[in-house]
Amino acid sequence: GVSNGALLVAGGANFPEKKPWEGGAKIWYDTVFVLEKPDGTWKTAGRLSRPLGYGVSLTTADGVVCLGGSDAQRHYADAFLLRWVGGRLETKPLPPLPKPVANFCGAQLGTTIYVAGGLETPDATTALHTFWALDLAAAQPQWRELEPWPGPGRMLATAAVQDKAFYLVGGTSL
Repeated sequence: GVSNGALLVAGGANFPEKKPWEGGAKIWYDTVFVLEKPDGTWKTAGRLSRPLGYGVSLTTADGVVCLGGSDAQRHYADAFLLRWVGGRLETKPLPPLPKPVANFCGAQLGTTIYVAGGLETPDATTALHTFWALDLAAAQPQWRELEPWPGPGRMLATAAVQDKAFYLVGGTSL
Protein backbone atom coordinates (compact mmCIF):
# COMPACT_ATOMS: atom_id res chain seq x y z
CA GLY A 1 0.00 0.00 0.00
CA VAL A 2 0.88 3.67 -0.11
CA SER A 3 1.53 6.03 2.81
CA ASN A 4 2.38 9.70 2.28
CA GLY A 5 3.34 8.97 -1.32
CA ALA A 6 5.68 6.08 -0.44
CA LEU A 7 5.02 2.49 -1.47
CA LEU A 8 5.27 0.07 1.47
CA VAL A 9 5.69 -3.68 0.92
CA ALA A 10 5.65 -5.87 4.03
CA GLY A 11 5.97 -9.54 4.93
CA GLY A 12 5.01 -12.36 2.63
CA ALA A 13 6.22 -15.89 1.98
CA ASN A 14 7.92 -17.82 -0.79
CA PHE A 15 10.07 -20.85 -1.62
CA PRO A 16 13.53 -19.30 -2.18
CA GLU A 17 15.62 -22.50 -2.45
CA LYS A 18 13.51 -25.02 -4.38
CA LYS A 19 10.00 -25.20 -5.77
CA PRO A 20 7.47 -26.75 -3.34
CA TRP A 21 6.96 -29.83 -5.55
CA GLU A 22 10.74 -30.36 -5.36
CA GLY A 23 10.64 -30.36 -1.55
CA GLY A 24 11.39 -26.66 -1.09
CA ALA A 25 10.66 -25.10 2.31
CA LYS A 26 8.39 -22.06 2.53
CA ILE A 27 10.04 -19.06 4.22
CA TRP A 28 7.99 -16.31 5.91
CA TYR A 29 9.21 -12.71 6.14
CA ASP A 30 8.82 -9.77 8.53
CA THR A 31 10.71 -7.12 6.53
CA VAL A 32 9.02 -3.88 5.46
CA PHE A 33 10.45 -2.24 2.33
CA VAL A 34 9.80 1.32 1.13
CA LEU A 35 10.00 2.99 -2.28
CA GLU A 36 9.72 6.74 -1.68
CA LYS A 37 9.70 7.78 -5.37
CA PRO A 38 8.83 5.81 -8.53
CA ASP A 39 12.38 6.27 -9.83
CA GLY A 40 13.93 5.78 -6.37
CA THR A 41 15.66 2.86 -4.72
CA TRP A 42 14.01 0.24 -2.52
CA LYS A 43 15.12 0.51 1.11
CA THR A 44 14.47 -1.52 4.23
CA ALA A 45 12.02 0.54 6.32
CA GLY A 46 11.68 -1.73 9.33
CA ARG A 47 10.14 -4.99 10.49
CA LEU A 48 6.71 -6.32 11.36
CA SER A 49 6.23 -7.73 14.86
CA ARG A 50 6.46 -11.23 13.35
CA PRO A 51 6.81 -12.91 9.95
CA LEU A 52 3.41 -12.61 8.28
CA GLY A 53 1.73 -13.27 4.94
CA TYR A 54 -1.65 -13.94 3.34
CA GLY A 55 -3.46 -11.09 5.12
CA VAL A 56 -5.40 -8.16 3.69
CA SER A 57 -3.72 -4.81 3.12
CA LEU A 58 -5.53 -1.64 2.09
CA THR A 59 -4.30 1.86 1.30
CA THR A 60 -6.27 4.39 3.37
CA ALA A 61 -5.96 8.15 3.93
CA ASP A 62 -4.06 7.42 7.17
CA GLY A 63 -1.68 4.77 5.80
CA VAL A 64 -1.67 1.08 5.00
CA VAL A 65 -4.11 -1.03 7.02
CA CYS A 66 -2.81 -4.59 7.55
CA LEU A 67 -5.27 -7.25 8.70
CA GLY A 68 -4.91 -10.87 9.78
CA GLY A 69 -2.58 -13.19 7.94
CA SER A 70 -0.52 -16.19 8.91
CA ASP A 71 2.89 -17.67 9.49
CA ALA A 72 3.97 -21.31 9.26
CA GLN A 73 2.16 -22.28 12.49
CA ARG A 74 -1.03 -20.24 12.80
CA HIS A 75 -3.35 -17.51 11.60
CA TYR A 76 -3.67 -14.15 13.36
CA ALA A 77 -6.39 -11.63 14.23
CA ASP A 78 -3.89 -8.74 14.30
CA ALA A 79 -4.84 -5.40 12.78
CA PHE A 80 -2.50 -2.44 12.48
CA LEU A 81 -1.70 0.65 10.44
CA LEU A 82 1.68 1.20 8.77
CA ARG A 83 2.64 4.81 8.07
CA TRP A 84 5.68 6.37 6.41
CA VAL A 85 6.27 9.67 8.21
CA GLY A 86 9.37 11.85 7.97
CA GLY A 87 11.49 9.08 6.51
CA ARG A 88 10.59 6.45 9.10
CA LEU A 89 8.06 3.68 9.58
CA GLU A 90 5.35 4.04 12.23
CA THR A 91 3.03 1.24 13.36
CA LYS A 92 -0.28 1.92 15.10
CA PRO A 93 -2.49 -0.88 16.48
CA LEU A 94 -6.10 -1.21 15.35
CA PRO A 95 -8.85 -3.36 16.94
CA PRO A 96 -8.08 -7.03 16.26
CA LEU A 97 -10.32 -9.00 13.92
CA PRO A 98 -13.10 -11.01 15.63
CA LYS A 99 -11.09 -14.20 14.98
CA PRO A 100 -7.83 -15.21 13.31
CA VAL A 101 -8.07 -15.29 9.52
CA ALA A 102 -5.88 -15.59 6.43
CA ASN A 103 -6.56 -15.97 2.70
CA PHE A 104 -9.49 -13.55 2.88
CA CYS A 105 -10.27 -10.35 0.98
CA GLY A 106 -11.23 -6.79 1.77
CA ALA A 107 -11.95 -3.34 0.40
CA GLN A 108 -12.65 0.15 1.74
CA LEU A 109 -15.85 2.07 1.09
CA GLY A 110 -15.75 5.61 2.50
CA THR A 111 -14.14 5.32 5.93
CA THR A 112 -15.29 1.73 6.44
CA ILE A 113 -13.21 -1.37 5.79
CA TYR A 114 -15.05 -4.57 4.84
CA VAL A 115 -13.49 -8.04 4.92
CA ALA A 116 -14.96 -11.36 3.83
CA GLY A 117 -14.24 -15.08 4.06
CA GLY A 118 -10.88 -16.75 4.48
CA LEU A 119 -9.61 -19.55 6.70
CA GLU A 120 -9.42 -19.49 10.50
CA THR A 121 -6.55 -21.98 10.86
CA PRO A 122 -3.89 -23.47 8.58
CA ASP A 123 -5.58 -26.90 8.79
CA ALA A 124 -9.17 -25.63 8.37
CA THR A 125 -11.46 -27.86 6.31
CA THR A 126 -14.17 -25.20 5.86
CA ALA A 127 -13.82 -21.69 4.46
CA LEU A 128 -15.27 -18.90 6.61
CA HIS A 129 -18.71 -17.47 5.86
CA THR A 130 -17.97 -14.18 7.65
CA PHE A 131 -18.42 -10.53 6.67
CA TRP A 132 -17.04 -7.86 9.01
CA ALA A 133 -16.85 -4.05 8.92
CA LEU A 134 -14.65 -1.51 10.74
CA ASP A 135 -15.38 2.23 10.54
CA LEU A 136 -11.98 3.89 10.82
CA ALA A 137 -13.62 7.29 11.48
CA ALA A 138 -15.50 6.10 14.59
CA ALA A 139 -14.38 7.55 17.94
CA GLN A 140 -13.66 3.99 19.11
CA PRO A 141 -13.56 1.73 16.03
CA GLN A 142 -14.97 -1.77 16.62
CA TRP A 143 -15.51 -4.63 14.19
CA ARG A 144 -19.17 -5.30 13.37
CA GLU A 145 -20.42 -8.63 12.05
CA LEU A 146 -22.64 -8.23 8.99
CA GLU A 147 -24.91 -10.67 7.22
CA PRO A 148 -22.72 -12.66 4.81
CA TRP A 149 -23.38 -13.39 1.17
CA PRO A 150 -25.69 -16.18 -0.01
CA GLY A 151 -23.99 -19.52 -0.57
CA PRO A 152 -21.05 -21.22 1.10
CA GLY A 153 -18.01 -19.76 2.80
CA ARG A 154 -15.08 -18.83 0.57
CA MET A 155 -11.41 -18.15 0.61
CA LEU A 156 -9.08 -16.59 -1.97
CA ALA A 157 -11.87 -14.34 -3.27
CA THR A 158 -11.49 -10.80 -4.61
CA ALA A 159 -13.17 -7.75 -3.08
CA ALA A 160 -13.87 -4.40 -4.71
CA VAL A 161 -16.03 -1.32 -4.25
CA GLN A 162 -17.91 0.52 -6.96
CA ASP A 163 -20.86 2.93 -6.89
CA LYS A 164 -21.09 2.80 -3.07
CA ALA A 165 -21.35 -1.01 -3.02
CA PHE A 166 -19.03 -3.82 -1.86
CA TYR A 167 -18.48 -6.66 -4.32
CA LEU A 168 -17.25 -10.16 -3.49
CA VAL A 169 -16.02 -11.99 -6.57
CA GLY A 170 -14.81 -15.55 -7.11
CA GLY A 171 -12.96 -17.54 -4.52
CA THR A 172 -13.34 -21.14 -3.51
CA SER A 173 -14.65 -23.27 -0.68
CA LEU A 174 -13.01 -26.39 0.68
